[in-house]
Amino acid sequence: LVDEGYLTLKEAENHPNRNIIMKALGDTPDVEADLSKLKLNTRSEFRFFVCSDGVTCVVNDDELEEIIGQEDLNFTAEKLSKLIEDRGAPDNYSFVLIKKDE
Repeated sequence: LVDEGYLTLKEAENHPNRNIIMKALGDTPDVEADLSKLKLNTRSEFRFFVCSDGVTCVVNDDELEEIIGQEDLNFTAEKLSKLIEDRGAPDNYSFVLIKKDE
């Protein structure tokens, strides 16, 4: 709904259907994955962060941006895990952070 312009990010945070799964791997034999491409400047530093709703339920975007901006990925992972656990995530959580240096 956010991608299609029906909701803002702020509205989506509390939307009653925010946790509805639209697609799931393993649900049926024929799953069509959503794919997108992004061209990156290979000379620049960048990071990718992918997480489950167990993370986004308890950590907001501003906090995530600050935490994943840390230089040391091990420190980042520990800090984020501790924050999630301290806030009592209502679900399991998982995340992947990939960093490409210059």
